[in-house]
Amino acid sequence: MVSGEPDWRRRVGNVITGQELPQVITRHGFGTAESSAATIENVSPGGSYEFVNYTGKGYLYWYYVRVLAETDSDLIRIWITIDDVPLRFAGVYDFRGFYSMGFDTNTKPLQLLKYARDGECAALCYFNPPLAFDSSLVLEVVNGSLNTQKVIGAWFYTKL
Repeated sequence: MVSGEPDWRRRVGNVITGQELPQVITRHGFGTAESSAATIENVSPGGSYEFVNYTGKGYLYWYYVRVLAETDSDLIRIWITIDDVPLRFAGVYDFRGFYSMGFDTNTKPLQLLKYARDGECAALCYFNPPLAFDSSLVLEVVNGSLNTQKVIGAWFYTKL
């Protein structure tokens, strides 16, 4: 049970430096925007391609991957690494995994936009609020199939 006078009668100051906090992080505004797209003609079997490898601080808003293939297109894996830590969405990376776990256009942060086991696949990783990173951001795809794949990527992040 609470007792005593309310804080506003005692003139208690709201001074963060006077509180016992282990760490205070001050984030800047939105920074400069980096939005781009790239088309990769060949991601070799078992190979990978980094769309973004940025060192610095910022926010990741979204990352879109589209695979144009006729065989095993659903075995492309989507990787996001923030501050040297790979994000793992329920242990699922590839389009086949998204599909089997029931990801669809209403699932956040992963949205499976289009799925065909032997055709075009597309997915969007959308973060609201955006994911903050303090030292590095890597956006990459890994080809888990035995065939060369054509992959298109697009993304939006800000630099602080």
